[in-house]
Amino acid sequence: MAYLGLSAQPRDDHARYIANWLKALKDDERAIFTAAARAPMARTASPLTTTSSTPSTPQDILRNR
Repeated sequence: MAYLGLSAQPRDDHARYIANWLKALKDDERAIFTAAARAPMARTASPLTTTSSTPSTPQDILRNR
């Protein structure tokens, strides 16, 4: 993983990221299906292919449905 610039060490924002997803899933029972349908878009905008180091939020992924 190091050759990709990835770390196995937890970051402070990991828990917040997971908490945001849990909230999105509780608020909208179809959120998982919307996110799955938009996965190809998220993949092309991943931190591995952009200069952004901040992961997309559930709100970013689920926006504009």
